[in-house]
Amino acid sequence: MTDQMIVRSYRRVFRIDRRIYRVDRWMLPVPGGVPLRGVAYFAVALAAILVLEALPLVGGVIGALTAPLRYVVLPLAVAVLGAQASPDGRAAHTFARDWIGLKVRSRRRSAGRRVPREGERVRVSGVVMTRRDEQREVPS
Repeated sequence: MTDQMIVRSYRRVFRIDRRIYRVDRWMLPVPGGVPLRGVAYFAVALAAILVLEALPLVGGVIGALTAPLRYVVLPLAVAVLGAQASPDGRAAHTFARDWIGLKVRSRRRSAGRRVPREGERVRVSGVVMTRRDEQREVPS
């Protein structure tokens, strides 16, 4: 019996999962290491919290949270979810970018132009040429 593995795409084979296993001489207490993408999500979430704290309305809500919850638990939750979630097989940040782009843009487009909704009046400019068909008889 031979154990063969069918590889349909080499993208998965050559995708390197970058992880941090130790910092200087200190071994991280996380089995399997910390994904580098998770560290980036943590840093971006922490920066977003710091920016949102400066806003008038949102800052009051975020300021009501305790400091460990605000600066550690919330960014860590975002980092864990972002590193582990892969909707549609894509990274979380690319999925979020595409989803937001889908919600923001105009709903109906064709060839890069907006398509009018049903029942919406459309102004047509230009000349439309018509010609009578001599071969066909019109029923009376």
